[in-house]
Amino acid sequence: MKYTIIFTETGDGKSRLNELFSKWSSMNVRLDSLHFIMRLGKGCSSDSHPAYGRFITSLSRCLFVWNQDDLADLIRAKQSELQCQGKTAE
Repeated sequence: MKYTIIFTETGDGKSRLNELFSKWSSMNVRLDSLHFIMRLGKGCSSDSHPAYGRFITSLSRCLFVWNQDDLADLIRAKQSELQCQGKTAE
């Protein structure tokens, strides 16, 4: 059986999406990665803590890795866009 997953900011079963898809046995509503990081960060510290931003950035880097080929393509595309507009990339 194939499963379909919807990622949302409330993956704790209280989402309106759970009610909407309650009859779909293969539908799963899960917490998205951004809100997971934010919840974890708030559980460890408050956003007013001086190291909070650095902590969240480090946590994000632990979960996500940039694909170097995709990043190079993005940089080339943006440089081309700026060149067409007569601007230079900094």
